[in-house]
Amino acid sequence: MRQIARGSLWVFLAIICVNAQGGLQVDKASIGGTVTNGGTGKPEAGVWVIAETKLGVPYRKIVVTDDQGRFLAPDLPAASYDVWVRGYGLKDSAKTKAERGAEVKLQVSTGPTLVTIPNVVGQPRATAEALLNGTLGLGVQVNLVNAGAPKKGIVIAQSPQPGAQVPKGSATQIFVGS
Repeated sequence: MRQIARGSLWVFLAIICVNAQGGLQVDKASIGGTVTNGGTGKPEAGVWVIAETKLGVPYRKIVVTDDQGRFLAPDLPAASYDVWVRGYGLKDSAKTKAERGAEVKLQVSTGPTLVTIPNVVGQPRATAEALLNGTLGLGVQVNLVNAGAPKKGIVIAQSPQPGAQVPKGSATQIFVGS
């Protein structure tokens, strides 16, 4: 009996070692894969991998990559998912479509996340500032310009121009009628 128990223990330990060395075990209710840096080709350790979908309400599962850039988002509800990566000092990756049971390869790049400048001309100052600073994370310098009564408190010009892509945290200027 002891011999059977010992033999079973060795088989169990061998399975654990193979799984630990061999890689990721993705089951039918999980999404797993690897994250590499597009510039260096090396695995990205310690970055967030987000699997998100809508199940009547938004649903997200966030996991962190191991030292070899591997991740596993386990026990996901039945749905199609957008999977993407976010990390300090990295540009957010593109969203990749994935189904449960899939193994995906994601890529990130070093550099800031870019945001697209919206058109705020014609909007009230408070609305423009809330959008640029609060929503997009941009710095806002307000310049008051003598524009007459109908334009008082309204953005009459902006810099950079709408559609420009700038790093998150960049400075913008709005010119507001006074």
